[in-house]
Amino acid sequence: MLLTCGTNDAQVPCATTNTLTTALRHAHAGRPGRVTLPAVDHLMHDPDHPDRLAPPVIDALHRLTRH
Repeated sequence: MLLTCGTNDAQVPCATTNTLTTALRHAHAGRPGRVTLPAVDHLMHDPDHPDRLAPPVIDALHRLTRH
């Protein structure tokens, strides 16, 4: 299970995912769980390359596929 939150996401701030994060932990949903994405907004785009996902998003997806 991968749940992400971006530190620059004004639409769904990380604090709003606390209850869901706790519920997923209690359900033993698996790893990596919630991953906080630094400097990532709601669209998850790379600010330097708007047609690409931000590097922290790619890293989180790689962690998910390794589990």
